[in-house]
Amino acid sequence: MEREYPVPGFDKYFVTADGQVISYHGRSRRILKQSVVKKHSKTRDYSYIKLQIPGEDKKKTVSLPRLMLAAKLGRWLHPWEQARHLDGDCNNNHMDNLAAGCVINNLLDDIENGTRETDAANIEIAIQRLQSLQLKLL
Repeated sequence: MEREYPVPGFDKYFVTADGQVISYHGRSRRILKQSVVKKHSKTRDYSYIKLQIPGEDKKKTVSLPRLMLAAKLGRWLHPWEQARHLDGDCNNNHMDNLAAGCVINNLLDDIENGTRETDAANIEIAIQRLQSLQLKLL
């Protein structure tokens, strides 16, 4: 059987490296069905999952990439962190394809993978802005 990684704060939920979410609520092990939501464009689908909040009668809806990263890192992502799909395929939620990062890293991934278009002039402007921000932060 494939290794199961615990979901922090949800003791009866686990994920596998290939993106399956396992529930041990009830009598048996169950693979949960993922909901798919179209977002941003007709070509990008995002997977979500509903988890039973421990000790409550409510469920929490979580994006599958954020859930996978929480299990991989052993902590939930900070609100400013984003799940990065390293190969540019937002449907590939395999643990090896996911990394935590910021919006800038995510945009760079998209440009490198060809899933977001820009031109050299805009990239140069962005580099200059980042360099000036870096000086302010030092």
